[in-house]
Amino acid sequence: MTGRPRLFWRLCLLGLVFLATQVWGGVVVVAVMFGVWAASGGMEAGSAPGGNPAEAFANWLSSAHLSLLVLSAFIVTPVLFGLVVLLRRFVDQRSVRSLGFQRANSWLVSVLAGVAYGLLLIGGATGVVIACGGYSYEISTLPWQVPALIPVLVLAAFQEEFLIRGYVLRNYVDIERPWTGLVVSSLIFWLLHGMNPAAWVSPWVGVNLILAGWLLGLMYLLSGNLWFPTAVHFAWNFAQGPLLGIPVSGIRMPSWIHMTVQPDSPHWLTGGDFGLEGSAVCAAIQLAIIACMTILHLRLSPAKLVPTILLGVLIGGIMGRGPVDAAEPAPPAVVQRIGVDPVTRTSRGVVVPRTPLAHTAQLLPVDVAGRLASPGDVEAQAARVFENLSIALRAAQADVKQLVKLNVYVADTAHTATIERFLAERLATGHEPAVSYVTTRLPVTGALVAMDAVAAAPASNPTAAENATTTTPLLRRAPGLAGAPRMSHVAVLPPGSRIYVAGQAEKGDLATATRLTLESLRQTLEFLEQSDADIVQFKSFIKPMSDVAVAEAEFAAFFRDRAIPPLVFVEWESSLPIEIELIAAAKAPPDGAKPPAIEYLTPPGMTTSPVYSRVARAHGPQTAYFAGLYARSPGDGAAQVNDIFAQLTDLATASGTDLKHLAKATYYVTDDDASRKLNELRPKYYDPKSPPAASKAQVRGSGRLDRTITLDMIAVP
Repeated sequence: MTGRPRLFWRLCLLGLVFLATQVWGGVVVVAVMFGVWAASGGMEAGSAPGGNPAEAFANWLSSAHLSLLVLSAFIVTPVLFGLVVLLRRFVDQRSVRSLGFQRANSWLVSVLAGVAYGLLLIGGATGVVIACGGYSYEISTLPWQVPALIPVLVLAAFQEEFLIRGYVLRNYVDIERPWTGLVVSSLIFWLLHGMNPAAWVSPWVGVNLILAGWLLGLMYLLSGNLWFPTAVHFAWNFAQGPLLGIPVSGIRMPSWIHMTVQPDSPHWLTGGDFGLEGSAVCAAIQLAIIACMTILHLRLSPAKLVPTILLGVLIGGIMGRGPVDAAEPAPPAVVQRIGVDPVTRTSRGVVVPRTPLAHTAQLLPVDVAGRLASPGDVEAQAARVFENLSIALRAAQADVKQLVKLNVYVADTAHTATIERFLAERLATGHEPAVSYVTTRLPVTGALVAMDAVAAAPASNPTAAENATTTTPLLRRAPGLAGAPRMSHVAVLPPGSRIYVAGQAEKGDLATATRLTLESLRQTLEFLEQSDADIVQFKSFIKPMSDVAVAEAEFAAFFRDRAIPPLVFVEWESSLPIEIELIAAAKAPPDGAKPPAIEYLTPPGMTTSPVYSRVARAHGPQTAYFAGLYARSPGDGAAQVNDIFAQLTDLATASGTDLKHLAKATYYVTDDDASRKLNELRPKYYDPKSPPAASKAQVRGSGRLDRTITLDMIAVP
């Protein structure tokens, strides 16, 4: 045929078609999602007094990323495929079947073989990384999103294959330049993934993507159809994401198995936040397979590729194991657990060495769209919260085995026993955290339990290493969790000095009081020569909990277009609508300075109290987290307070500290007697020059029946 444009211009036209389709598809998807949001009452809620419809829709849209993926796959892929068919038929002047859609009796064999090879490739690479100490894993219940993602991943793989292998590579084959086509298609494949999260953090990412493009191109040429490479591509992505919980080209998905990067494992081994496609092991496996296929001149049938894949896995293992053995990592610092209860699998205290610490937001029993899970079923809700906690910690490259402190919020004190039994099944022996309970209404109506946590995130992991030598916290959103776009699910406190600011409160309605209190906290940080960029976590005591959205809106306005640190809310009884305390990172002391293990400070304009400090700034290399303390038997306020402080004294001694080195206290009381006796008796135990920064809140319940006070404490050994 004559009159056909040159290949360069045809590829440019393909690029324009691709970009136009993506823009059109994005508009259509957002329009459809807006219709769903408005039909479900979102417009009315966003238009309520104090609401912002545009921000409310953006918040909802950010929490519905799985729905966005599904809609995009089912709307964009068919349209793009139709346009490519037209290009092939009328611009290329070639048959559509020649793209790789030949009818063959063996198409099903190609699909099944492709799935098997994709699973074998990822399974082999994952096995090597586990054997080299790069990953640990845990198996959870199968999320409903895993089967729902199958058609999405099929369409995603098909889209990339018919574009890159089917159209680009086939056009080079048509002019008898297949090797040039392999180079061009591989580079395009790499560039298409260049906007993915963490795509430029390591040169191994680019190496792997180019090798993957080359390998899939060879499989296309070998099989003579698109079915085989599309099946390999789908299985590759499915095995990494929904099956194993490894990021797929930097994108995290709900998964059945959860792979966690191990402390002290090198980035080149695990791939870090980009996943296996950023690992040298994956590159070695791909390179070995490509070499074998090339040497054999592509004369193998798909069934004969198994030995080459196994050879690639072996070579990858040798390359992965070598450097690890050649330079053994320093052993991780030891976490000391005190008073371990083997029945509940919790500790009375946990002493953590100098290491980054991941602090989560308060996590609720909701799905990714913010819908309440399992109404009325406290154990099922606890399972959802624990799963959400695991997801949040993975965003900081930590996991539940690294928990040091777990704060549990129950809507009814009667639920505490159920949560204790649940945690005894989920927490691991040898990794028992300190646990505290309090009874409070929760931010989501119908929620029966919520949690926030602190976990050790060793500085050698890729995420924590980003701030291991700085004093700036890392704020992270976790894919798969609900929340407004700028709300952080987890923040990593760098190792080194840290600040605990006691609760501050201002007068006014809830919105005004929140805004003024945040400004007051900013002034406190400025006194310490810090800024609000150093904040790791806020805890707010609020009333009523039903108006929590008002406070959240003020947090969002305060931080404007910046990430909002993790938030925790507890309902209290007070004449003030809100009190806010915070944890922040502190600047390192000047070179040569030897500051005390802990300083107690009072900002200008505030009074000094003998029973609590306004600010505690800790410099000591260790941090001790104590479980919530209760009187060992029922009694009046005085009896409970004295018993709690007796236990606190013993626990501090066992942790290598004393009551003169307490950093942060939170007192939860349920009646005036407990509150009054706490105020009267604290001077008996505290040195008036060094009381901890503290907040006291009267709440619905202490988390224990027949107990009217509980104490939550952080100390510095």
